[in-house]
Amino acid sequence: MKIINYNLFKEQYSDKRLRFFNKLFLDAKKLLLSATKVLEKAVKENDREEWFSCFVAIQNIAKNMCFEQLEKAPFNLNTTTQEDIERFKKHLKDIIEENQNR
Repeated sequence: MKIINYNLFKEQYSDKRLRFFNKLFLDAKKLLLSATKVLEKAVKENDREEWFSCFVAIQNIAKNMCFEQLEKAPFNLNTTTQEDIERFKKHLKDIIEENQNR
C-alpha cells in the first residue's frame, strides 16, 4: 500500500504535474496537524463524539488526497485511545516525509 498514491490523484483530478495537489497539500497538512490537537483533547475529555467526528474528517481528507495508508489505517472510531493518536501521528509524519522526498 502506498503512503500517497500520486498516480491516482493525477488521474482523479486531471493533474499531471501535481500543481493542484501541491496547493491542496498545504491545506491538508494544516488540517491534519490541527486534528492531532482535537484528538488529544478528545482523549483527555473522553469525548467519543468529537473523536468519531475527527476521524471521519481525517478519513475524508485522506481519501480525497489519495493518502492511502492513512485512509485504510485501522483506527478505533468508537473509543478514544492514545495508541490511535500515536498511529495517526506516525502516518502523518510518513505523509509529510513522502511528499518532501518526491
